[in-house]
Amino acid sequence: RVSCAVCTDFDLCPECFACGAEIGPHKNNHKYYFSNNGNFSIFPKSPTQEEKGRRRASIVPADQCDGDEWNVREDHLLLDAVEMYGYGNWKDIARHVESKNESQVKERYIKRFINGAIGSHTWEEKLRGKA
Repeated sequence: RVSCAVCTDFDLCPECFACGAEIGPHKNNHKYYFSNNGNFSIFPKSPTQEEKGRRRASIVPADQCDGDEWNVREDHLLLDAVEMYGYGNWKDIARHVESKNESQVKERYIKRFINGAIGSHTWEEKLRGKA
């Protein structure tokens, strides 16, 4: 669960948090914390052929994840490391994440945070280098 640090006794499921849900006085720009230590993925897995038609959940217990699965804690460490070490310093970034290697952190960052839904809404190529 994701808990709001501003609203009293207010939690969101990962799906609602990822969608930026605003319910009652809760706003999506409020600070938050993970009330279960972040052992779930905020990016839902694509269903396999046999899973199509069944409801999917993006919560993936850590003990069921293989090396390609990421949880919220690892994504958070990835984003912190890119901010600390700079884009492209994959060796240092992987060392910071600890559970992933250089190619995994590079692939994850590019796939989810540049080319994915987040990047498509936040990245403007014409503004590169002007920050």
